[in-house]
Amino acid sequence: MPQQTLPPGWPVRQALPHAQRATSSTTDVRFLTVCTAPRRKNQLCLPIAATEIRAVLEFHHQRAAWHLHAVVLMPDHLHVLVTVPASTDLRRLMMACKRFIARRTPMQWQRDFFEHRLRRTEHWDAKLEYLRQNPVRAGLVERPEDWPYFWTW
Repeated sequence: MPQQTLPPGWPVRQALPHAQRATSSTTDVRFLTVCTAPRRKNQLCLPIAATEIRAVLEFHHQRAAWHLHAVVLMPDHLHVLVTVPASTDLRRLMMACKRFIARRTPMQWQRDFFEHRLRRTEHWDAKLEYLRQNPVRAGLVERPEDWPYFWTW
């Protein structure tokens, strides 16, 4: 993308990290979005990629690095509902997951990830339904239950 020239004295917007450094507790549910590069290219909804992604997410779930609730793979991004203990460095864990998957599949990830902490239980239901309906909204299936890349724990 070409660099935009601003008039003298105008502030320059700095690139901000996508992941938030919010205080974590064992009851915080996080809504994560992880994107591939380039966008609009199917890198995730392939059997080999889905198998590797599920395996690495479950590996860290079983090690109690996080507690998975739901995951949906879309062609160029994935969403995760997860509870992250205070002892887990989420940024480091996501980097490790992405690196592991990229070494085992021909996948490229965007830098960082987006993180949103759910503050109320009613947000939980809305986010879970958002994950379920994402493939329908994208026109990939007619009914959420037809999408093979939606998993719950």
